[in-house]
Amino acid sequence: MPQQDALALLAIAGIPIATGLGALALACRGRVPVVAVLLGVPLAMALSLVVAVPVLSQCRNSRNKMRAAAALLSPAERQTLRGSGLFCPGVLTFRRNGKTTCLVPDGEGGASVGCG
Repeated sequence: MPQQDALALLAIAGIPIATGLGALALACRGRVPVVAVLLGVPLAMALSLVVAVPVLSQCRNSRNKMRAAAALLSPAERQTLRGSGLFCPGVLTFRRNGKTTCLVPDGEGGASVGCG
């Protein structure tokens, strides 16, 4: 298992636990009513899990595309490689033969050239 995947699995488990512990700490200090913690912590844990899983999946796909770019693109094409977003881009664009084209995930841990 790659190191990034192990860290992602830790984050999937760790984010909800950290959310729960943080809310519990606030309740113990009297800043939040205990009833709100009992109702809010399970909801916060579920929501943080719902957010963490897609983000981590998107980042894993982005890393796979960057690794595949080394094999699929020429050095000149790699210099024009740009992401579609600031954080774990879903689609990478580059220039090939004067035209902009894309590098997209292939669903098997790699990437394929072509938009769409």
